[in-house]
Amino acid sequence: GSVLGPDLPPDLSLAGFSKLKEFCSGSETGVISAETLLSLPPSIEVCADWNVPASYRNGEELVEFFHNHKRLRRVGLCFDPVDDSDDEDDSDDGGGGNDTVAIFPAIAKQCPFLKTIRFLSSHNSFSLAGIERLENMKSLFIEANGELTSEQLIAVCTRNPSIRELYFDGCIAQNLSVDAFFAAAKLTNLRCMDVNQFPSYTPAVEEEFCLCLIENSGSSLASFYGS
Repeated sequence: GSVLGPDLPPDLSLAGFSKLKEFCSGSETGVISAETLLSLPPSIEVCADWNVPASYRNGEELVEFFHNHKRLRRVGLCFDPVDDSDDEDDSDDGGGGNDTVAIFPAIAKQCPFLKTIRFLSSHNSFSLAGIERLENMKSLFIEANGELTSEQLIAVCTRNPSIRELYFDGCIAQNLSVDAFFAAAKLTNLRCMDVNQFPSYTPAVEEEFCLCLIENSGSSLASFYGS
């Protein structure tokens, strides 16, 4: 394993570490370049707590990363805010909102062992398209300003019945249907649930939701956030 930080030389290659399994930053402020990220050996299983600069945050490079690292078990990336002064086009589309559109389909197709995903962003850095394809996840921690649809959350819950952490923060879950929330409440292994922007339903529906959550995850749920 390896823990480095905060920032790495942009031209650093790690290809020579043929048996490297873990590569983590000492904090979420550590910056990793595209060249270094792609140079990680295929043996890598954990790549976490690295900051992805806006200068190379695009789906092509990250898809290549997931395609070449099929042994990944845990990944955690923090997406840097776009500097409007560097690229006017990014500011026009809300900060590169479609730059990483292909990330989740690539993960679903190429990384069968990946169980923990932690993606953080303070703005609309990446699309949630394809998140419904993920299967057998243990932890899904997404902080972003994208929009999660009811159909996507239902599919996530259906395909990941043993998920322990379901965390969608930001404005991500503000338009979800009752059925989507009940799909989450029916999960039986939850330890942490965050569905920020919890809609205002009738007291009867809210009570039914709480009872459903207690029945299915009452003995395991340690943290619940909803506003």
